[in-house]
Amino acid sequence: MFGLNGNQAGEGFGGSYLNIPPTLRQGSPLLSITPGQEMDPRDYNELLKKLDVEFADLQKIMLARGRIKEIRAELVTLKQQREGLQERLREYQKLDADGLVAEAQKHIDDIDSEVSMLRLELLKLDPDETEEFEEDDAYLQTRSIPEPSKAEQILEEDARYEVIKLIEEVEQMAVYLEDVSAFVRESQFHVWALRWRIVAERLGQEKANKDSVMRRSYAVLRAWMKKYPDLPFIDALNPRATGEWEVELKAAQREQAAIVARENSAEESREALVALREVISEYYLPEDEEGREKLFEAVGICARHLHIRDEVAKACEPLRDLLEKEFGFLWRKEKKGSKKSKSKKAKEPLSGREIMTKMLSRMLGKKKIGNSHTPLTNMLKGLKGRDRKRAEEAVKLLVSGGYIRYKRGTQEQHVSIPSQKVGAVEGFCNGSSIGNTTIDKWCSS
Repeated sequence: MFGLNGNQAGEGFGGSYLNIPPTLRQGSPLLSITPGQEMDPRDYNELLKKLDVEFADLQKIMLARGRIKEIRAELVTLKQQREGLQERLREYQKLDADGLVAEAQKHIDDIDSEVSMLRLELLKLDPDETEEFEEDDAYLQTRSIPEPSKAEQILEEDARYEVIKLIEEVEQMAVYLEDVSAFVRESQFHVWALRWRIVAERLGQEKANKDSVMRRSYAVLRAWMKKYPDLPFIDALNPRATGEWEVELKAAQREQAAIVARENSAEESREALVALREVISEYYLPEDEEGREKLFEAVGICARHLHIRDEVAKACEPLRDLLEKEFGFLWRKEKKGSKKSKSKKAKEPLSGREIMTKMLSRMLGKKKIGNSHTPLTNMLKGLKGRDRKRAEEAVKLLVSGGYIRYKRGTQEQHVSIPSQKVGAVEGFCNGSSIGNTTIDKWCSS
């Protein structure tokens, strides 16, 4: 049996029990202890567990308080830095020094981005900080904006509501984008950026640059984009860029849906292949009748996914005689006959589609997408004679169609697949049309 009193338990927290916040003291297991009372070992162990939980909660509170102090100090420093830069910006504007104005504005935008992230972190730690933010918002507004007309006011209210919804969506979803592919992540930020730009155009770029909500939303988007180094800069966030943003948004949303569908299809294909291998290993084939039924069903599901057919054929090779009548297309690349006939086939020139698929598949496999380039010679490796000449024709067609692009400023030609064309290229490599009449006609020749 053990003896335990209240003061001894209080010392377990590193100090007097009275120093523990009242919210933790209420309902504490220590309140149920009578000084000098003997305890059963099981009760004593249970008490220690409860005390450990209280202690962990207390540590979290103390860490949060420390972080809150750090954030407040950083916000004060950033505010002072911004005010100094704002003064310089006004001086540069008087001198019409466009280069210095752009540089100062860039630093101000970076500060706004950092401030937004710190504020969001502070709000999560202490929701009562909202009022302080509202009072402090004035420093984000660089100049006074004339009173808008009634029509402008309605537009601004609608625009502001859309932007607030956008900020909420970014904050709720951006953290989960860590777990998705780079293609899904880039497509999502592309859609967000286009939505922001459309609102900015409706509001007027000059007003958008001065409006605190628009500036904060831009800062939030840029701050999250910086967390993912693989993201390229999006033109819609460049105030000097021009474009048909509504049209681009619809195209980006379609591309996003296609990318998500492909990701889901890839997951389904992996699951189907695993299920097929389980059937092959579980049943005594080809003798087991139930196993044969499940095998044909599993192969049929796998065969729908073109990009895994080679793996399916390899897994089913021992059962080829059983499956070939119905699924002979899995081995269609092989020709029955002598070695001589096989070597003869290898010397036959490739079709246009085979040449283009070979080059694009190589680029996809090496992930030469967006800002990741490869020398053009790498695309042409292994192609000789007539096939080589046809491959050079294919490169010109793909460049003119926008399916690959050259990197500027290099002596040797380097190429990559633009991010927005990855879906079309993957579909082409899996047997679909690339969506370009000239290329489709060339491939069928």
